[in-house]
Amino acid sequence: MQRKIICKISVGSHLYGTSGPQSDRDYFGVFLPSTEDLLSIDRYPGEISESVKISTGLRNEPGDIDCKYFSLGKFIKLAGEGQPGQLELLFAGIQDHAEKPGEEWNKILEVRDLFLSKNAVLPFIGFAEAQAHKATIKGGNLKRLRKLIAFG
Repeated sequence: MQRKIICKISVGSHLYGTSGPQSDRDYFGVFLPSTEDLLSIDRYPGEISESVKISTGLRNEPGDIDCKYFSLGKFIKLAGEGQPGQLELLFAGIQDHAEKPGEEWNKILEVRDLFLSKNAVLPFIGFAEAQAHKATIKGGNLKRLRKLIAFG
């Protein structure tokens, strides 16, 4: 028996409506472990990646696809911690689904409020602070670059 994918949702720039012609595709999803996974002595993976890289550069380009599936158990753990990457899946619109979600995913959505708490905002704050720090560094680098260009 194969692992069942219960959702596959666009994330990143496509989810936020900020994608452009140079954007790659990113997806997160959730899978149910197979019977073999559950009965195995070995631990089954908490994450499975299915990426397609057609460009030759280090950075992803249009046509490249990054897809990461989380086991249901790992997804619940991360969403319960308030991790933004998992919480956003609970609130993505049906238009953001790459495939029709499974009935199991719809059941999870019925109780998605259980994943929300005041403590869940802390990872979001950390994420926002990290993004602000990155933007500050990039802005500073851009200023230095412009000075170098103007100097040369």
